[in-house]
Amino acid sequence: MNVPNRVHLGRKPWVTAAALAALALAVAVACGGAAPTATPTRAPATTAPVAAPTAAPAAQPTATPAALAQATAAPTRAAPTPTARVAASRGKIVYAKPVDMGRTNTVQPTGGAGGPDNPFISSLNAGLTSITLDGTLIPWAAKRWEFSRDQKTLTLTIRDDVVFHDGTKATVDDWVFRFNDLYLNPIQPGAAKPTGRQPVAEKVEKVGPDSFRIVWPSPNSWFLEEILKTEQSGGLSIYPKDYIQRVGFDEFYKNPVGAGPYKLARRQAATAVFMEAHEQFFNGPPAVKSIEVRIAPEDSTRVAMFLTGEADIAESTAPQYLPQVERLEGTRILGVRSGQEVVIHFLAMYEKVPDTDQPNPFRDVRVRRAFAHAVDKKAIVERIAGRAGVAVKGPFSDFHIGADEANITEYEYNPEKAKQLLREAGYPFTTAFNVYSYQASAPAPLAVEAFANYLKEVGVNAVFTNLEVTALIRRWANRTSYPMTFIRSWNVHLDPLNHHFGYLDTRANGFGSTLDGFASDLKLDALAAEADRTAEPKAHAEAVKKYYRYLHEQAYVIDLYAIVDNHAIGKRVDWRYPPGLPSRFDLITWRQ
Repeated sequence: MNVPNRVHLGRKPWVTAAALAALALAVAVACGGAAPTATPTRAPATTAPVAAPTAAPAAQPTATPAALAQATAAPTRAAPTPTARVAASRGKIVYAKPVDMGRTNTVQPTGGAGGPDNPFISSLNAGLTSITLDGTLIPWAAKRWEFSRDQKTLTLTIRDDVVFHDGTKATVDDWVFRFNDLYLNPIQPGAAKPTGRQPVAEKVEKVGPDSFRIVWPSPNSWFLEEILKTEQSGGLSIYPKDYIQRVGFDEFYKNPVGAGPYKLARRQAATAVFMEAHEQFFNGPPAVKSIEVRIAPEDSTRVAMFLTGEADIAESTAPQYLPQVERLEGTRILGVRSGQEVVIHFLAMYEKVPDTDQPNPFRDVRVRRAFAHAVDKKAIVERIAGRAGVAVKGPFSDFHIGADEANITEYEYNPEKAKQLLREAGYPFTTAFNVYSYQASAPAPLAVEAFANYLKEVGVNAVFTNLEVTALIRRWANRTSYPMTFIRSWNVHLDPLNHHFGYLDTRANGFGSTLDGFASDLKLDALAAEADRTAEPKAHAEAVKKYYRYLHEQAYVIDLYAIVDNHAIGKRVDWRYPPGLPSRFDLITWRQ
């Protein structure tokens, strides 16, 4: 079945200047050289995309729900590198990236007081955990971890070969200092104890020359994922106690010292970032000695730099440029799941449509299921998302912990069944309802517009509007507009419960106090709470599966597709990295 013909795929360009910046998709790109004189050839605006494969390239495995489901005592192993360790780093590459590094402060969590929006964290810093190419959580700067029987205590054993950029060795005392600063006695300027649904640690203490433990008043199911976010936001990376106590945090922010595979050499704000290999990195020196990251927000600029040979890697190549890039001899496209997904939410919280006396039709599961049957997701992936997306069977993809696709039945594309369910539910066909989108990925607005047109095919008076994301939030904040559907990504978190407590819980306030939760289901809340009380990874994943199956049964979410980032890779280098972590520069290698 084709996408309804009221969607004219050539009506809008695939991307705008802020296409990937709008959702802050975490993709690392570095480029260098003078501004190019050649520019890529754009496809005519009226050209519809050709159907493309629905899966990412085979060279990049899809993440599995085993992301956090490891044994209580994790094995002693380091994350694998794609090739044998090199004796020493060599050479230089240029990397074209759409966003700058933000502040040089590389240790405070993103979103915290003064925290950075820093896409280079996983190259500058080192955390206790990492993930493999298939999304499996493994020890990194830690050797192993073990939960106590009551799951309130986590004991971590660290490696003895972690060395900071200044040549000093990282010790248990550095880790205890780090977590005491985070939990018990914040000393960073503007820092405060963390708040939220998860318990705050009561104690962080050294228990041996290579181990320490963290004690919570109740199980903390989010902690291991929060460690992993070191790779994305620097939230739980290591920093040197002695250096900070000697120079203070202000100086540390100006001249950061981490333990990651690269050091920050210098930075030209909004223009370039220069990074040098950390030869004493505990997983071996990275293959590339120097990386010059050129900041180029415009898609056309990054592609032009790549086509003229000025950049070895161009991050986030828009779909219309992929054929042009692939025509270059020796180049390839690396497609990797970003961890974000384009989904439809129903505003089912209220008994009445806001500001009216009309019953809210989205509280009826038959209406939500009808909408799921009305949309041909396969056609949207093939004809609109193309190589920028892959199909998702259930409410969230197997990138995330707890996905249980084997035990659900996908909502088939069946317009007649959709019409029947709507008639049975007494759906108000004459009432107009809004379907909003924003620039979650280059094809996202077209995909949501197609969704709205599919609804029209079954008699729903759907009104599609594409908004800039802050304008959409402003409508909720001012209570001037209440859409019945809403596009949102599950974002880069592996654990979908973080999304639940922000957007689906009956008490949710996804944007401070400006947005009420989308669902109104106490059983869904209870399943989320049950999983949230279980910290041991395997048990936690099994609990999330029950939540996943019920979320699908009740059709609270329609996942249109999972976003794939496509990067242009030059003939001198190769690159493979775990899903959702494009700033893993240590995994860039020289091509033989």
